[in-house]
Amino acid sequence: MTQNGLSYTTLPDNQKNLYLYNGKELQNDFGLNWYDYGARFYDAQLGRFHVVDPMSEEHYNFTSYAYVYCNPVNLIDPLGLDTVWVFDQAERPEDDAEYTADIYVEQNGEINGPYTGSSYPDDDDASTLNEGEYDYNNEYGHAGGSRKGLNIVDENGNRNAPGTDPDGEDVTMQYVNVHDSFNDNSRNSEGCLTVPHNDPEGFFDNFDWSGTYNGHTGTTGNSTGTIIVQRGDNANAGRTRIENRNRVQIPTIRPVILTPTIH
Repeated sequence: MTQNGLSYTTLPDNQKNLYLYNGKELQNDFGLNWYDYGARFYDAQLGRFHVVDPMSEEHYNFTSYAYVYCNPVNLIDPLGLDTVWVFDQAERPEDDAEYTADIYVEQNGEINGPYTGSSYPDDDDASTLNEGEYDYNNEYGHAGGSRKGLNIVDENGNRNAPGTDPDGEDVTMQYVNVHDSFNDNSRNSEGCLTVPHNDPEGFFDNFDWSGTYNGHTGTTGNSTGTIIVQRGDNANAGRTRIENRNRVQIPTIRPVILTPTIH
């Protein structure tokens, strides 16, 4: 909300900081002064969201304009989409069979996890996916569709992602997936995110596997969403936020139907 004489708007254009409330960008085109939350727009002057939640069909018990079940003190919804959170340590583990990440799946208004995983390769010559936020689908699975896998894609739907090679140089990685390892002796990763062999904790149970690809059935599907990879201090802070939200998840509220009595 802006006030004449007390606002950033009195500054020259090259000094204006538009990332204000909650770190969201203020959209002042056409004088609207709405904050861009990615999945919706927020009007600080009214304290209301003007855009329907994109996941509203999964939550019929709440208004499609509500934000975090009207409980912003305990809950946040930074993306408004199904999200896979990967929280890992700052450095690659020396043991090729060690998993150091906690993975959470935020889906249909619920948080599941943590699941054991890793965001690091076990191949000395492989690149490592950078920390960041990525779109995913599961159209192609892993290993040519022979195994279940979430596929990281760029904004154009191509299977490209930014990474860092063993020499510390920036590279573009291709075909980065989330998959289970092929055995118990290593993570079997050449740059992909991994969960243990045969997914013993049921991480992949959170996704749809009704598709067929390259003659393989049950390893691909129609799931989409966002994967967020954080490491070190960022991961510790993110893990704490997710665990706090997980403790205060709101149970499903069923509507009460009152039947009038005629006397």
